[in-house]
Amino acid sequence: MGAMRLGNYDPKIEYRQLTIAELEQLSGEGIDVKPEEIRVLTDGTLAYKDSRILVHIRDVYEYHQRRMIQNDLPRFHIAHCSTLEQMKQHNRFDRYVVATRDDGLFKIHRMKNNRIIKRDFEKLNVCQNCLNYLSFDGFGNTLSQQQKLQIVVNFSIKRFFEIFPKSLMLDKPEYRDDSAPLNAYPSKWDSISRQAKAKVNWTCKKCGVNMSNKQYRHFLHVHHKDGLK
Repeated sequence: MGAMRLGNYDPKIEYRQLTIAELEQLSGEGIDVKPEEIRVLTDGTLAYKDSRILVHIRDVYEYHQRRMIQNDLPRFHIAHCSTLEQMKQHNRFDRYVVATRDDGLFKIHRMKNNRIIKRDFEKLNVCQNCLNYLSFDGFGNTLSQQQKLQIVVNFSIKRFFEIFPKSLMLDKPEYRDDSAPLNAYPSKWDSISRQAKAKVNWTCKKCGVNMSNKQYRHFLHVHHKDGLK
């Protein structure tokens, strides 16, 4: 390629795992995180630790009466769109919180005179710049305003997470350390293993040797397909 010298390359990728408490908070009122903790994935979507996320502004100031109208509330974001890029450039990105709630409701603090006057979960619309960035549902600048609004109205967070799964671990274990069943032999294992051997007429499935003679039966063992006893 004509490179004169090698650059720096670090193949190490760290996906810090979310705790149970963080998972519950993400799917509820969201988490207030540092801007540098939010990563932009290769597909343009956003991630926090080992989860794909949504971001939105939680603390909304009531500068004028129009703010009380739902449509004037901030939009939530599903991708690293031009709006988020501008917020970063103007050092305003730390206003955002992250969430994975998929019912379209987001925790909103309505602020006035530097204090919270109302806390509630409110319906927010998806950012059109995000839709355009991902070309989600065919969204694009060439569409009419009516067509764009229709895509916004029909947008489903659940369907978004079906296309862009929350979990970033492709082979994620089914259980966590506090929920996994103990990997131990069941109390009736002797009976279970004896029935399994009898079912195949005491014949080894690997080498085909028959050990039905009682003096040889103890050489035949039952192994687990997946290591789970």
